[in-house]
Amino acid sequence: MSELFKSPVMPDFNTLATMGAIPNAKTVIVSGHHPDIDSETRDLWGSDSNFHFLSSAERMDIVSSSANDSVSGIGLQAVNIFGLDSDFKEINETVILNGATAVKTVKSYLRINMLIGVQCGSHETNAGDITATAETSSTLQDVIKADKGVSHSGKYTVPVGYTAFPFYYCMDVNRTLGIAGSLADFRIKTRYNLLNPSAPWLEMLDMQIDTNNSCFESMTPPIFIDWYEKTDIKLDAVCDNNNINCRAILCLILLKK
Repeated sequence: MSELFKSPVMPDFNTLATMGAIPNAKTVIVSGHHPDIDSETRDLWGSDSNFHFLSSAERMDIVSSSANDSVSGIGLQAVNIFGLDSDFKEINETVILNGATAVKTVKSYLRINMLIGVQCGSHETNAGDITATAETSSTLQDVIKADKGVSHSGKYTVPVGYTAFPFYYCMDVNRTLGIAGSLADFRIKTRYNLLNPSAPWLEMLDMQIDTNNSCFESMTPPIFIDWYEKTDIKLDAVCDNNNINCRAILCLILLKK
């Protein structure tokens, strides 16, 4: 018998799923960051512009802003791409970096859910910003900011064959010195692509934080919320003042059908 189940306190379902003790279940962490939120709604990801979701799968150009991110460099030498193909099925591949020279992916991606470094030189992480740009539409699809090693893109699309359940959501703000107190509004939005490719974004969860001081808030979403396969999920924020540094993390359990 596993030592896990000998404990006098039985772990809850979320803990068991995170530990891999629930068949056909896995956890996903969706994290996002934007250093300068103001009165215009911004997606919490690694760019000043809001994210552009692709309408068809494309190969990606993977490139770094630093020549040190290459197979012989001191930065990241290789990254793994985790995403979805044109049928929203999970796909992934490893790309060997070539610094500031773009390397094309072998596979075509409708969505990229994560970029993560898998091999590095003496710098032990990426020296520059590593981006994934769709080759036809020329739109940025993901980015690993310098020294992060993994993308924090504030977005996720549920793969075919899975249903996603949110079980934890947290956010924090840090205002620039001298800015008067204000409210930051954090939202989780979803778009259900299964039946309608032109589906609208829906605000599913919303929390406000008083930014008079640096602040952290968290919540456990209602247990009845579930997001079906092909659902796009994104984190965004808006504030009634300027220069608000915002971060958010959404934890999901994915159950395989």
